[in-house]
Amino acid sequence: ETEKVKFEYIEFMHATYNRPSSDLGYVEQQSGALVEHTSDPPDCVDIDWKPASANLIFNKARDVSFISCSFIHLSAVALSFSGGSHNCIVSSCLFTSVGGAGVQIGSYDTYNETDFEKQDAGNVVVESRFDGVAGEL
Repeated sequence: ETEKVKFEYIEFMHATYNRPSSDLGYVEQQSGALVEHTSDPPDCVDIDWKPASANLIFNKARDVSFISCSFIHLSAVALSFSGGSHNCIVSSCLFTSVGGAGVQIGSYDTYNETDFEKQDAGNVVVESRFDGVAGEL
């Protein structure tokens, strides 16, 4: 849990993610989910999925902001807010050469969450540039 932190003019660069080279991988649709086990015959049941990995992960974050930051040459998702993150801001940032999504807010399986503390709410991405993202995942 992180509260009231401001990242400004920071470059986050050069990280790798080796999971795609294993038998476990990324679900082939736009949910941002990973398969957690193999089976014979293969099945892909969504209750077994997990959120995609990220380079910077914030769970239950409150009022966290990234202002004029750069996310360059990263694998997986660059920045993730989930688990009930509220009022987080990504503004005037650059995301380039990122293997997965630039920013992932929430998770594919929280669309019907009724507990406000567990919902991801009031998070915004504004005036940011995304170039060469989601090239691998």
